[in-house]
Order: sequence, then structure tokens, then C-alpha cells
Amino acid sequence: RQRQMCIRDRYKEYITGTLDDCIKQNKRKFVLYPNGEITNIVKQVLDNVYNITPVFIVDNYKYDQKSVFNFEKAVQMTDRDMYYLVCSDNDLYYNEIRNTLRRYIKDEQIVDLFPDINALEYIDNACKLLKELDEKIADMEI
Repeated sequence: RQRQMCIRDRYKEYITGTLDDCIKQNKRKFVLYPNGEITNIVKQVLDNVYNITPVFIVDNYKYDQKSVFNFEKAVQMTDRDMYYLVCSDNDLYYNEIRNTLRRYIKDEQIVDLFPDINALEYIDNACKLLKELDEKIADMEI
């Protein structure tokens, strides 16, 4: 539970850093892709920190054509001032997710929230070290 919270908080920090850069460049219309756990974190950050609601979500596998669309429909709805946020750190499908997006959307409209998969390993290792440190501190007699 504590480890999950640590990872969620780290993700929020990491995501907020990238989104800060977007906002400074006056990018405010976001489409989230693909639909998953990280998408929910990104939605929370957009809402709570920037008061922004994503235009819609894209997922070729999990879509309802109401708020989550497949690429075929999404492309028709995409304006030049919309930016696709890649909300996936899944190393198994890392390249596939990005290559699929590039088939439909221009590079200048793509913002990869996880451009470096190694950074995520670093976050995970940092969380493990912090947890070990917490346990050592808790075990110390004062």
C-alpha cells in the first residue's frame, strides 16, 4: 500500500514537471492515450493542478465512442492545437504504443510523458530505497 502511494506520488511529480513545460508553451488541449491506470493519474493532475479537462481519451482496444475513442474516430476530431499525451510506461508495449500513435498523429502534436523508460526504473528503485530507509528508521531505538 505504502509502495503504491510512493509510486503514485512519484508519477504525479514526474507528470507535473512535463505538464508544466506544456502549459508554459501554451499547450492546454490534451488528448490522453492509451486508456489505463496512468491515464487516471494524468486526469487527476490536469484537473487538480491546472483545472484542465482532457478533450478525450484514445484507446484502440478499450473505447466506447463517447469519451474514449479509437484512432479512426479520434483523428477526425483532432485539431491542430490538441496535444496527445502518451500515458504509458509499459515496457512490454513501449515501442508499439508510440509507433501506433505516430501512424495517426504528427510528432509535433505528441507529448511523451515517459520518454525515457530508464527513468521509471530509477523511480521504482528510489521508492524501494526510501521504504528500506523508513523501515531502518522505524527499527532504530531513540
